[in-house]
Amino acid sequence: MIKNLKAQFRWTYDFKSNTGLAHLEKLNNTEINPAIQLNCMGIEGQHDFMSDMEPTEYNVGDQKVVLNRVIFDEWATSSGNREYAACILFNKSGDPMQQTENWEQLVVNRLQLLKADPKTEHLHFTLKLDKLYNSTRADKLLVEPCDAKFSTHYNVARKWGTAELVSINKTKLNITLHPMGIQGADDFMSNIEKGKEPTIQDPRTKKEVPIFRVILDTKNLTDDRVGSIMFGDKVPYTIQTNKIES
Repeated sequence: MIKNLKAQFRWTYDFKSNTGLAHLEKLNNTEINPAIQLNCMGIEGQHDFMSDMEPTEYNVGDQKVVLNRVIFDEWATSSGNREYAACILFNKSGDPMQQTENWEQLVVNRLQLLKADPKTEHLHFTLKLDKLYNSTRADKLLVEPCDAKFSTHYNVARKWGTAELVSINKTKLNITLHPMGIQGADDFMSNIEKGKEPTIQDPRTKKEVPIFRVILDTKNLTDDRVGSIMFGDKVPYTIQTNKIES
């Protein structure tokens, strides 16, 4: 986290071809050299940009930080004014996250428009997550295998959508998954704020175990979908579909 963070962006857009670029040039008074390039996310009718880089360390003032992902949005309001929103994810895990005050409302408004659009296709399906990955506590695993119910809402005309982890086994969760902005792929990932993680009860110990990340790859909206759910706190572990590494 960077205290009192201010980010300076530069962006260009060709409205005829619906293409553009943005750059993160400064954090507070520190110049980012070279500026971090943010590519157009390709969402029709929206000017959204996202970085595509490995987690990279930067010096910001007297502080060292690792930037994971940078997102910048621009849009016109109903009154014709232009507004901006931004979000920065830190460290290799993408946590913590800092965002502008209007970021959450921007996400909510767009999800409402998406779900209300008659051209949006709504799908509901269940994935069996039966592969344990990178865990030192397999004997304490609470939900292996588990049935994870998902829903997707995708608008082909707008080339944009969202997803939701509805439940794990019989535990309702309703965790929103946002598009990852990877060109040519319909991949979604949760953005769960640290300290506000939803939990699922370990049936053996009756303790609540936090869920800190959910990833869904819909394989271009085919039936060959794969998913991954990351649990735990001090000793995290992952349960995923067997096909996720194929």
